[in-house]
Amino acid sequence: MNLKTRNKVNTMFNMSSLSDVIFLLLIFFMLTSQLVTPNAIKLLPPKADGQTRSPKTLVVSVTEDLSYYVDTKRVEYSQLKNEIIKKVEEYSIKYKTPDPSVVLRVDQRLSVQDLVNVMKLGAEIKVRMILETKPE
Repeated sequence: MNLKTRNKVNTMFNMSSLSDVIFLLLIFFMLTSQLVTPNAIKLLPPKADGQTRSPKTLVVSVTEDLSYYVDTKRVEYSQLKNEIIKKVEEYSIKYKTPDPSVVLRVDQRLSVQDLVNVMKLGAEIKVRMILETKPE
């Protein structure tokens, strides 16, 4: 009697189960990435690379105690809109630009609503407002 045991090891690997797992993981990550929303507004000003501001820009500053400054002149909130309009006209004549930019400098402890109020003023008078950030 010729009895031989088979000691052959099957070296074939079935990839179908592995591809199913990878496919399910892919679907899982695609669905969860749609549910996560990034923070659009940070409370601290974002950091930026060291770009310098053009001298042709008007600066509107708002301090923590809600003091408003157009360039270096302090103005009340009720007069802020008129002062920005006046300064934008001066800058457009002085620098020969049709629509000079307005750089908005706000204190990092200022509430978001106060920032939005100033941005709304800029939208009403149709000037381009840029939020100034801290360099890295």
